Amino acid sequence: MRRTSFMYVLIEERPDVDIKHISQFHLIDSDEFLLLRAFMALQYFPSSLLDLLQSDKPFSAAMERRRRLPQFRKISPTAVHPLYWEEMLQTPAVIIMTGNAIPEWLAKLSEMRPVGLLTSSQRTLQKSKSLTSVSAGLLKGFSDIREFYRVIGELIERLKAVPPLVAQIPEGLLTIETSDLLALRPRLDFIDYLPSPQPWAGRSAAILYNRLSNAAEETPLLDPTFDVKPLLAPAMLNWATAACGVLMAREYGVGIPRTAGVKPREVNQLAKLLRSPSPSDEKFDHFMNIGRKVSGQGDISRPFLTVPVPRLDTLRQPTEGMNPDLIKPLHRRMAANAMSDFLRGKERSKFDSSEAKDVYVTSQHTILQEQRLLACEAVWLSSIDDRVPIQLRPFRGNVPSAFRDFMNALANNSKKSSELFQALEIALAGSLPPGVVDSVLKRASSVLLFSDYPYEWTLVDDRPLCLYRPTARVPLSMSSWYNISA
Repeated sequence: MRRTSFMYVLIEERPDVDIKHISQFHLIDSDEFLLLRAFMALQYFPSSLLDLLQSDKPFSAAMERRRRLPQFRKISPTAVHPLYWEEMLQTPAVIIMTGNAIPEWLAKLSEMRPVGLLTSSQRTLQKSKSLTSVSAGLLKGFSDIREFYRVIGELIERLKAVPPLVAQIPEGLLTIETSDLLALRPRLDFIDYLPSPQPWAGRSAAILYNRLSNAAEETPLLDPTFDVKPLLAPAMLNWATAACGVLMAREYGVGIPRTAGVKPREVNQLAKLLRSPSPSDEKFDHFMNIGRKVSGQGDISRPFLTVPVPRLDTLRQPTEGMNPDLIKPLHRRMAANAMSDFLRGKERSKFDSSEAKDVYVTSQHTILQEQRLLACEAVWLSSIDDRVPIQLRPFRGNVPSAFRDFMNALANNSKKSSELFQALEIALAGSLPPGVVDSVLKRASSVLLFSDYPYEWTLVDDRPLCLYRPTARVPLSMSSWYNISA
């Protein structure tokens, strides 16, 4: 059996005491903050060695890139489970991703076989040079993709000296110039790279759009001043996926369904145009026009909606077993101020003390990092069944108080429970932006919600009913990396 999938190993950097960071939105393991840089880079990387080779079915390959994101394991820097160790010995493409920690077991592993390493730390990169058979690269700035292809090219060359591992590598990778893997990668070259907007302006959708085209060589960010059309990237992903879908059907000769909204003749004409020397702009326009038709004139029928909700309850009253990192009343007050300002899109510049300023700035950074983490998680979760991710700006509204009142009434068997549930239902309905409700949710055939808000509940007569529509919800507090990597 050939092991052609990449084995990405993310190194946990846990503190001496296992704690949970109290954040303004939900709870995140401290090591997940440290590994966020690696997690963000991983979004752009291929999941298999086969993804490095040209395919005679380019649109099928594009859909596979969009659907199948890299799988990864989180492993301690001090010990490895025997099953993982055996897997690392037998899998050709092993890539270690870390920040400040070089695993204690890496020296032994690299003596037994070549290994790739990607780190966000210049210091770690220098240390890795003393190890045997380690091809190392630096995750810095916008060079993640270039560094990955350089490292994997070096790794493949080193693997040629290890017969049991090189025998599992696709033959095509052994006959091409591995230093040119980036230039030779399969891609839909008529689609330009889409710079990543802010998380609440379509970042998750932009990442999947770029995976579909595989056109990116760098990972620049879109200037925040252009984040004025949060549904643009989701719409482009929706159209591009729909167009790829009918072209994939053509590649396999299964025919175009009558419900697709386009005729086989139109798809054949598009395929002929895309093979021609016509300008890329013309190809792109026709490609996206077919996508609009196939998707029902642009409707997003299967949205994956991320709704970040501030969790002030954890800030004000930590639950049992938590180790809070905000102890002083001043710290909690400044963190709450930072959250309120972030929701309004503001940032204050005057503070009573340097201590207050430090907590405020750190809290705003924490909130932003959490939005980035949610965007990463949404990429993995939404790709499972080809959904289109849409992330809202974080907000609060009246839902927390309405939900608290309803739960208290329910716990006390109060006669007001029905009335308070109706108030909660109204608060939930009013919390989503009208633009998202009218242009996305009302037109969707099914909805998947990624939130701590119980949007899937509604009231039928006097009874609350769950999953009244084809709707499901993944609570943020359940979004562990272990669940996503599975």
